[in-house]
Amino acid sequence: MSLEYLHSVLSPTIQIFATADVEQACVRATGKREETLANLLKEHAGYDILAFKEGKGAKGKGRGVEKVPVRTSTFTSLVVPSFTLHFVPSVGTSQSATASVRQSIDQTPSEQLEALGSAIDGATSELTARLPEWLDKTPEITLRKRTPVKVEVVDEEAEGERRSLVIDGEQGDDEGWRHRSIETLTPWYTSFRNSILAIRTPTPFSTFDTPLSVFLCVSTSHPDPLNAFTELYDRTSPSNLFPVEGGMNEWASPDILRYFVVVHDWEQWVGMPEDLHEASESEKRRATEEGWEEAKALLETLRKTYGVHCSLLPVNAPPPKPDYPPPPSQQQRQNGSVPVEEQDGLSDLDTRNLRIFLREFVVQSLVPWMERSVLLWNEQLATTRKSVAGRLFSAGRKYFGSSGRSATPAVGVPPSYDAARGIYLFQSSEAQTRRLADFAFMIRDYKMAASSYEYLRRDASSDKAWNYWNAATRMMGLSNLLSAATAGPPVPYNADAYLEQAVHSPAGESQTNIEDLRAVLLYYEGCRVGQDWKWIGRSFTRTAGSLDEVPSALLLEQAALATLLISPDRPYTRKFAFQMVVAAHRYEVTGQKLLAKRCFNQAGTVLFGGGWDSVEAYTRHSIARLGYRLGFAEQAVKGFLEGMKPMRAEEGARDTSLDDFELAWELLGPDADSHAGKFSLPVRIFPAEDAHVRILQNDSIDEDSKEEIWDTLEEEFCAFEAGRLGRKSMTLPKWTKENLAVVDSSFYLEVRAVNPLEAELKISDIDIDVDGDGIGTNDVHIESPGEIVLQPREQRRIFIPITVSRELTLKLASIRFRFHGLLPTTELFDRKGKRLNATKEQRLAQIYAPDTALVVRVRSPIPILSIALESLPETLLAGQVVTSTIQVMNVGHVNVKSLRMLCSHPNFCWPTSGKHDLYAATIAPDIFTAECSNTITPTSPFDVPLPESCLGPGEVVNVPLLCRGDLVGDCLLSWLFVFQSDRNDEYLTARCSHHLSVPPSLNVQPEIRVGHQARFVIDLEIENQCIGDIVSIDQVSVISSQWQCDVGSTQSLPLGQVAWLQELAGEITLDFVSNDGSEPPESFIPDKIEQLFKGKLSTSTPPPISLITSHLTANKQAIDCNGEDLKASINTSRVQLRRSAVAAQFPTIPSSSRNHIFPVMTQRSLDVVVFWSIPSQNIRGHHFISDLKIGAGRNILHDVLIGAENLAGGLYAESQQERKTLIQSLKHSEYTVEEDSLVVQQVVDEMPDVNIDQVQSLPVEFIIRNASSAKKMSYSLRLFTSLAEGPVSTWCGFMLHSGELQPQECKTVDTTIRLLSRPAVYDVGRWHIEGVMEHGGNFSRYGTPRLVYTHAPVSLSQQWEDAALAAPLVEL
Repeated sequence: MSLEYLHSVLSPTIQIFATADVEQACVRATGKREETLANLLKEHAGYDILAFKEGKGAKGKGRGVEKVPVRTSTFTSLVVPSFTLHFVPSVGTSQSATASVRQSIDQTPSEQLEALGSAIDGATSELTARLPEWLDKTPEITLRKRTPVKVEVVDEEAEGERRSLVIDGEQGDDEGWRHRSIETLTPWYTSFRNSILAIRTPTPFSTFDTPLSVFLCVSTSHPDPLNAFTELYDRTSPSNLFPVEGGMNEWASPDILRYFVVVHDWEQWVGMPEDLHEASESEKRRATEEGWEEAKALLETLRKTYGVHCSLLPVNAPPPKPDYPPPPSQQQRQNGSVPVEEQDGLSDLDTRNLRIFLREFVVQSLVPWMERSVLLWNEQLATTRKSVAGRLFSAGRKYFGSSGRSATPAVGVPPSYDAARGIYLFQSSEAQTRRLADFAFMIRDYKMAASSYEYLRRDASSDKAWNYWNAATRMMGLSNLLSAATAGPPVPYNADAYLEQAVHSPAGESQTNIEDLRAVLLYYEGCRVGQDWKWIGRSFTRTAGSLDEVPSALLLEQAALATLLISPDRPYTRKFAFQMVVAAHRYEVTGQKLLAKRCFNQAGTVLFGGGWDSVEAYTRHSIARLGYRLGFAEQAVKGFLEGMKPMRAEEGARDTSLDDFELAWELLGPDADSHAGKFSLPVRIFPAEDAHVRILQNDSIDEDSKEEIWDTLEEEFCAFEAGRLGRKSMTLPKWTKENLAVVDSSFYLEVRAVNPLEAELKISDIDIDVDGDGIGTNDVHIESPGEIVLQPREQRRIFIPITVSRELTLKLASIRFRFHGLLPTTELFDRKGKRLNATKEQRLAQIYAPDTALVVRVRSPIPILSIALESLPETLLAGQVVTSTIQVMNVGHVNVKSLRMLCSHPNFCWPTSGKHDLYAATIAPDIFTAECSNTITPTSPFDVPLPESCLGPGEVVNVPLLCRGDLVGDCLLSWLFVFQSDRNDEYLTARCSHHLSVPPSLNVQPEIRVGHQARFVIDLEIENQCIGDIVSIDQVSVISSQWQCDVGSTQSLPLGQVAWLQELAGEITLDFVSNDGSEPPESFIPDKIEQLFKGKLSTSTPPPISLITSHLTANKQAIDCNGEDLKASINTSRVQLRRSAVAAQFPTIPSSSRNHIFPVMTQRSLDVVVFWSIPSQNIRGHHFISDLKIGAGRNILHDVLIGAENLAGGLYAESQQERKTLIQSLKHSEYTVEEDSLVVQQVVDEMPDVNIDQVQSLPVEFIIRNASSAKKMSYSLRLFTSLAEGPVSTWCGFMLHSGELQPQECKTVDTTIRLLSRPAVYDVGRWHIEGVMEHGGNFSRYGTPRLVYTHAPVSLSQQWEDAALAAPLVEL
């Protein structure tokens, strides 16, 4: 029955076009004054969905056309038990015709929800009206507990040994649900389902509700039937069939089946004698037979004109013993005032004729036409899918185009998806695929339908036509579900994935609309076909979560029943009970008390006595809720309060407990507050441990800010300020960590309000009780936050402003409020302080000090800063630089002087004057030398210029900043502002923080290799990672103390634009610049390390370093890296990177000591700056690659570490371990790596093309290089001669070559190999070189075998022969 019902909902739609005389004939035939042919056919051709009940329609009306043979696309024949049709009238056929159906092309999500709400309201109204009647006739479900039964079984694995087994006994068949249908158990759900599924409106995303056939009906009483048919045919032509309003004519296919119907009224036809009622019986019979013959003649004429799809429908057929009423007069017929005799519907003979007519239409016309269409379209679409893209569009026009639809033929590519309106045109292959799938589904070819829906899903997904994608997804799952359920033995199939995909589409919309609700109901019917209930409960539960009111409860109740039917022999009783409880709660919320009580009772048969105390208490409480309203007010209030305990989500919920408490509280009457002392809350609303005092200065601090950041900033400021003032040390007052407020300035008590209930909770009349000596009534003003509404399980931070008018000390003792606006309640802030461990008694007894977290000391007025960071960017590309501003306002009552600021990430934000463009190309692309600080000391605080040297109350100062995304990732920028009052020199602080997200922009990968002669080469790869943007590489700058790039050549590094995910690759040639004899920066380190080990570290810092800046640019002007702002950015980034590296490598050295030991750059250091821009977005920035190492490293700490190992490590084991750790970290650092500075290259032609009779020697070149940047090196190259068997070495000339190389110097040694007078193999790898570094360090290297081959001389005759063969042939 469910399969027939499902297909009645998704049945073919037939539109009726009839003349007025046809409807008059229907009125005379049925005796109903408002009868139409569409309604008459609907009663006999399909289910009356709104009145559908189990058993109704099995015989008689509403059965559809029975036993219809159909053939699938695989030529499999099957018989459909009932083939139903959906008839709709045409617009304007009569006064009784319904209005035009609403189109839903451009419905917004809110309009869809509104349509869903309207449908639900109508279904709910009928449910409410008929509910008492249904409950009287519907038994409740009871699940009886099983009784354990002991049985004897035979264990086959134990050789037939018998053993006892305890199993659950049978429950019996009298539990109210076995062998009963859903319609019997829940008729209210059946009514709701029918109401929702009866809504059928045409949409462009489905063709089920779009007419696929039209009836052109004309009565034989019409004076000119042939012209009437012509007019109806014109009305159904492709250009007139569907209305232009709403664009239905563009997405609804006009390729339909036209069926011509001649309605012959036996009581009235053209040519009927007016005095027929006065004639004899024989004359009447002869006249009616003549009229019948004329009707058949008209039918034959129609068949000759329009084809075979024509039929004759007689109505008002004469009974076996005719008893004709007097026929109407001619005037009555003209006026249309035909007297109608009220009767009970069609006669049996008319009913039989109507069924014959419908069967003839379905079996002979509709089904064969649909079968042919499926085969044809499938073949055409298969051909289209196999072709290339161009043929796809042409095939769409060829196969699915319609002539006559438009005045001018389409040119070029046919239209497909109209993204502006969200529709596929009917000519498109996607629209035709949807029509093919729907046709296949209607003729029960589920496999063909599923595959066609899948094709449509793919096409719609590529076009982002999500409405089509959702509709195809729903129908694809339903087709697969029915295919599995009807293919022989039912196969379990989980179609819930398709439902979930349709609701959560890639478009991002996740609201349930009317189509989603209809889909869930249809899937439920599909589950009933295959009796597969495992997954439908999840679908119901998910859909119910997005619905409100009665539908949500109805679906949850069906989910419970489906859970029960998964395994009828051993049902899932606990899950059933849980879902019933949830459904009961939904029913109760919506006012359906009878259904709620019924669900609670059904769940109680499982829960009561089952050991689930909380759930059982909640269930009994819900069932007996009316008992609490008998007038026992105190007991009711106390009972509801005791039931308000936090419960885990899986144990149930108490959404209505506060409502019941409110009603019970009202019963206490006007003096309810006098009873408040008798009640107490079982839970806390304001936890004491979450109460904190917040001072106004901290209003800009982010919650993720850590105290360690502020401690570091304060230490850096104190170190700088102490040095500026000439002090050994200084500290900032920690009043920001203490509860120190200011007179007449508000501070805040932050509390966390917790709603432990599953109901909306109201908190009102909030007040704070304070304790303290000498506090007057008007000394403390507490501003109540008003009424607070907490949603179920919500936790909210509440800030309560407190203002004190004089200097005093107070303690916040408790908080008073009204629970749910009714019960006066007081909660103490009973917190423990720090645990005391001074004495043995305190350690054993766990004694705690008094808590001081809520003690506030109020002091005299001071300045208070409010810092606004709204203009700071939230996202920056890596390397991008923007200008921003921090706004500082004095909201206190005292002037501010000496305002300074310090940032936790100075490489991200640094102050600027804003006078110059950071990336202005103002200098020639030449080489520049500038001195730069080489210490890793933190950035000094920035003095904010104040107007007239002070910032008065209410005044504002703006601090311009440059912000740059220095590192990829999320960063929390923190600023510490230190200022002073003009009344004293006390230091005050204010804090603020800001989140910055830095996505990647460029991926710069440098790699250093040895080049020719005394050069190094940087292989540079730059990848564009900016999604969708083209990045222009404008300039590359190199910064080093001894290396410069070749500024005159950019051919090796082609600067220019780089597309997304593309790379720019090239090389930068570096030339060595000899130093001026000054000590390298790293020579400062050994003495400092030695002082550190001796505990006598001096305060001197590494000296400044002279840096060479060279540029590669395609322009005539270059960006000056030594500009004020750009130099600050580069230096700050360099220092921050170096500080992080040194801190990670030497964690045992204090930060203050590291600043005096390690320089930022060494002699080997080299920085690369890549300047880039995105012209389309006016974005500019630069990437900074720091501390690339050039040349060979050297061990500068060898002697220092040997001496340190010989010194004592201190008296304590901890200090000794720290010393060992430091030594090990130094041994593995870059300062103790002695790298080979000797580089040798041998240049020789290994297969020379020489004639040994003419050439007596072969040149071999040795290129010797000193890779050290600081030390000279002497070398000696020794050559070895050998004439033994095998490869020979016949060096000639000097066998020993020696010399001296300056740092990074390269020399060439020219040698020769003496060639023998015969072909031979020479080994030029027999040599040894040794290098001795200045001040120690030896390197030696032996050559590896390297072979050179020579060949025999060529004779003169052989040369002539080779020349003749190589010459071209000449024809004589």
